[in-house]
Amino acid sequence: MTFRPLFVLLSIGMIASACGGSGVADDLDGRQFWSTSVTEDGAERSLVEGTTIRLSFDGDNIGASAGCNGMGGMFRLDGDTLVVTEMGMTEMGCDPARHDQDNFVAALITASPTVTLLGDELTLETDSVRLDMVDAVVANPDVAIVGTAWEVTGFIDGDAATSMSIGQPGTLVFTDDSTMSGFDGCGDFSASVEVSDGSTGGPVGGDGEVQFGPVDRLTTAGCSDAAYASMMHAVFDSGDATITIDGQNMTLLSRTGSAITLRASS
Repeated sequence: MTFRPLFVLLSIGMIASACGGSGVADDLDGRQFWSTSVTEDGAERSLVEGTTIRLSFDGDNIGASAGCNGMGGMFRLDGDTLVVTEMGMTEMGCDPARHDQDNFVAALITASPTVTLLGDELTLETDSVRLDMVDAVVANPDVAIVGTAWEVTGFIDGDAATSMSIGQPGTLVFTDDSTMSGFDGCGDFSASVEVSDGSTGGPVGGDGEVQFGPVDRLTTAGCSDAAYASMMHAVFDSGDATITIDGQNMTLLSRTGSAITLRASS
């Protein structure tokens, strides 16, 4: 994956004019927004199935995604006008529809659209395009760690991410703060755990931490998915893990750098 500049629009005059919109910029800081509707030339523009336009703001940095590549750069607000002064896009391979959608979003946010922020609702608008969005906290609220049925989506070992497809994906549920059970690809398992979200004690890493007791499980001898099960139990056997929740997704990251990625079951 490489990073290519889309364009650079830096000038003393543009920088000197950055005096308005500080209040709205402060309200955008640290937030991410997801699209709810897109209108082009007065008609609804459909997005590629399964995709969402996302914008994020962090200080004077703006990030965007539309289903394939990531975009990022610098921004400021001149009054209610979004001015992107530097922008770049990754170069991942996309199908033509996602590629076009990436370019559509890049063109919109670099066209100096008018920005309106009303609470959790954000609108970007040009003469021909209107993008309505809502705060990701509203669009994709974090699900609870405890009581949610989680399905394994992949594994991480250091810098390497792996997705293994098996007949019956692994599952995991913390039935309360002290019990964990699930399926590891070869059989059912259970263990005593201690889950903490920091609400009753000192600070914790991520959105929570879990300490694993000994896991009661079936042998993987003769199981065709033994490698899958081993990757799950590598995290449990580490003794503890940091929990990160992102909407419907959860990551359990062990102290050894191995991790399980999961998604809330529907």
